[in-house]
Amino acid sequence: MRSVAISIDSRFATVLVTVTGDLEGAAFVEALSAWFNRRPLAAALDRLYDLTAFTGVVGQDDLRALAARLPEGALTPQALTVIATRDRFFPVWVRMLQLLAPGRHYLVEPTLPAAWATLAIWQDMRLRDAQRRRPPLQGP
Repeated sequence: MRSVAISIDSRFATVLVTVTGDLEGAAFVEALSAWFNRRPLAAALDRLYDLTAFTGVVGQDDLRALAARLPEGALTPQALTVIATRDRFFPVWVRMLQLLAPGRHYLVEPTLPAAWATLAIWQDMRLRDAQRRRPPLQGP
């Protein structure tokens, strides 16, 4: 079975994209671009891609087409994308992704639980960093 399931995990304010089976790149691009174009604000959220059951192929041309079709919010600086995949060569693809959306941070983990843990750690670090930079409250 081939599918792309996309949802928002409200606990982490993260878009979860699960891709399974032997899906072709064009179908992947169509599913993601259609979903994000219906929800343009969601494009600025962190993302977690579960590719652990994906056996298809998404090529460079597919990634370029996707980058061109996503809403501008997809290029939000400091947004994080964590990709769970067993593909040992995927870190090479991350370099291409960084060229297409240089404002986002990309990380690769071998399992879905590891990807969620990485996402949680990064989100916690961002929150703590923002709290440190916030000026202290002043009393009357």
